[in-house]
Amino acid sequence: MPPILIGGFFMPKFRKHFMLKYSYYLLVIFIFSTTSYGQNTQVITGRVVEYGSIHPIPGAKIEVDQTNYRSVSDSLGYFTISNVPIGRVNLVVSAFGFKSAYLTNLDLVTGKQLALTIELMEDVTSLEEVTIVSDDKQNSFNETIKVSRRQFSIEESKRYAGSLNDVQRMASNFAGITTANDQVNDIIVRGNSPSGMLFRLDGMNIPNPNHWSMPGSAGGTVSMLNSNVLRNSDFLTGAFPAEYDAFSGVFDLKSRNGNYNKHEFLVQLGFNGLEAGAEGPISKKSRATYLFNYRKSLLEILASIMSFGTGSAVPRYQDAFLKLHFPTKKAGHFSLIANGGTSKIHFVPDSEQQNNFTYEDLTSGSNTGFTGFIHQISPSSKYSFTTTLLASGVLSKTSIDNTWIDSISLSSMSEPFARNSFLDSKIELAHHAQIKLNARNYFKIGTYLDYFLGNYNQKAFVAKYDFSPKQWITGIDYKGSYIQSIVYFNYLFKANEHIDFVFGLAYKYQNLTNKQSVDPKFSALFRTSSKGAISFGTGLYSKAPTILHTSIVDYEYDAIGNVLGSQKYNTNLKYMKSWHGVLGYDHYITNHLHIKTEIYYQYLFDVVTALTKTDSISADNIYATLNDFSFAFESIPYRLGNNGKGRNYGLELTVEHSMKKGFYFLITGSLFQSEYQAVDKVWRNTRFNSNFACNGLVGKELGLAPKIKLLLDLKTSYMKGNRYIPLIESASKLKGEAVYDYDNAYQDKLPDFFRMDVRVGFKFEGKKITQEAAFEAQNITNRRNVYMQQYNPNENTITTLYQNGFLPMGFYRIYF
Repeated sequence: MPPILIGGFFMPKFRKHFMLKYSYYLLVIFIFSTTSYGQNTQVITGRVVEYGSIHPIPGAKIEVDQTNYRSVSDSLGYFTISNVPIGRVNLVVSAFGFKSAYLTNLDLVTGKQLALTIELMEDVTSLEEVTIVSDDKQNSFNETIKVSRRQFSIEESKRYAGSLNDVQRMASNFAGITTANDQVNDIIVRGNSPSGMLFRLDGMNIPNPNHWSMPGSAGGTVSMLNSNVLRNSDFLTGAFPAEYDAFSGVFDLKSRNGNYNKHEFLVQLGFNGLEAGAEGPISKKSRATYLFNYRKSLLEILASIMSFGTGSAVPRYQDAFLKLHFPTKKAGHFSLIANGGTSKIHFVPDSEQQNNFTYEDLTSGSNTGFTGFIHQISPSSKYSFTTTLLASGVLSKTSIDNTWIDSISLSSMSEPFARNSFLDSKIELAHHAQIKLNARNYFKIGTYLDYFLGNYNQKAFVAKYDFSPKQWITGIDYKGSYIQSIVYFNYLFKANEHIDFVFGLAYKYQNLTNKQSVDPKFSALFRTSSKGAISFGTGLYSKAPTILHTSIVDYEYDAIGNVLGSQKYNTNLKYMKSWHGVLGYDHYITNHLHIKTEIYYQYLFDVVTALTKTDSISADNIYATLNDFSFAFESIPYRLGNNGKGRNYGLELTVEHSMKKGFYFLITGSLFQSEYQAVDKVWRNTRFNSNFACNGLVGKELGLAPKIKLLLDLKTSYMKGNRYIPLIESASKLKGEAVYDYDNAYQDKLPDFFRMDVRVGFKFEGKKITQEAAFEAQNITNRRNVYMQQYNPNENTITTLYQNGFLPMGFYRIYF
């Protein structure tokens, strides 16, 4: 039997009614909070350093725009501005010989000091005043990224309606992005499989940071990376610099350091869980800090004190994050980061269902964790070195049993069906050096060396041969280790104040199948004026074969299940490759309003498919990894080869108004085509070829009183449905199991997807604390978007599964 990836999603029946009551109680708590009056102020503190390093910039001027609140950085780059009135503030940061930075709409609240790390880029013109038109956010940026980049603020993930404090759900609003469904936070970049995503945190390539993650996937149901510990980061959708080992998209995430001035605390209650956080100085003299955050599933807490009824599946998960940061005067900066989480859910059909039908008793969960050590040192303004050591592990388990009530004995009966256990462990050592010859020439040279340990096992309890008894059949079996290495080089050349060029090269090798790849890159930026720029990027990108595909084993059994022999396939798979080409234009109409458009073409080759074509159209003939996604149910062919091709091309448009006087909006649209060719050499739509997607977000902050703000946010999403493989109803009824029409695979679309989310929030500024409360109505029109069609053996019919209907939820947060 070919291996099958199995998984599930949860949707407890009780949660709509529970969330209505829960939201009401949160608003009551907020309304009756203690009120204080008088002018509230706060401290802005931080450090100014040179781009891409920790080398300080002394004498930098930091001022709150159009006020007299200002400061100058000391010899180590640190600064403090005290007694700044709370509210939205803009900062102007300038230093001789560097480009100025303009940080807009920073939210200054009473319960938490505003701590910033500000990186300034050396100015090519040196003596000329730089006119700032862009809306740069408070974060370091990667100057080698010239195309297909969207820098996002963590506030956006906390505020955008429907985001649930999740950076992946927030990113689904950007141009070129579509989503798989409401249940998981998979994001589809320009028609590519979500499995091509790379997650990077502070320079470390971390595992999939989601609860209920599966091997080879890039999503889950709940994000494990808490937005309360992150700072502004980059999201990339194509033509990446050489340092990124990605195929479809990159989350280049940055964690923040704790406050080195005072101890601060956070308590947060929302649908994602009950959270508590703390941060502060370990040593005020050295400015060493700690940052800690813990979260536990709210429904799990409630399940321990009340019953939700039989048949309810309660999601049980928890996660924690810790960062310790130790700056020194001469030895550089040292950081320790640890992040881990557990998740589990058990679906048990209630007795009424068991009496009538056979149902699946399903248990699914994952344990994910990583610990990273980071050392940064800048001996001078020309050199910066970063070394990271990462240890990570992901254990994903799923078990499915068939369960029913015997009609004669009335006793509960059960039979096993499938078991999955996938363990991925990794030790990663990385180092990069950034060399600045002068203001025009930058080099970044680095390497990643990964040591992987895997233990993969997947088996099903089925009859392998006709008329033989059921027995355990193994499909995937691997226990071993392998090495993967990447060496990369980026060269940034600033020809003048208008033109930038980036040349890159990456060399990759892995001994799982003993293959290698050399990937060249090139990008350029042409500033047509102080308000506009043309960007271009191209390059070759590769993805190494995975354990999931190289560890398929075909066992031969006798009639009673004894193994007679085995054959392992796919140990010679090559890197899957893709060529990217992107052309874009970005124009600022005003300092807060800009329009951006990009056209792209992506050609994929050496795509993993079945090794050989069969005579009839079958699941093997249409299989390609370009259709993989989280919680996939498709079978994988025993024998695989690099016989496939693909192509993605499209047009994207973004119109964005950054927040000004409390108002913002974001409108994105994408027209695209995504096709692939499997082993049978027939061009088909990919699963993700929905062709069109658009999103609209708008929000407004209103001052109800000197200390109270009303926050209104609206999100609307519309996209064409994903493609699917239709079921043949007559054949399925005759055979008593699902029979698919592979002749018409991915020709038809699911119905169009439409969803509207509304968020109403309040922010209260007390003397020493800040409180926030919000009510969010997701899918306010209660449109039941289609998730999939499946064959129901109990009723011998084809049924339709739907996504979330109207779902209310509440939220409460306090800083102190």
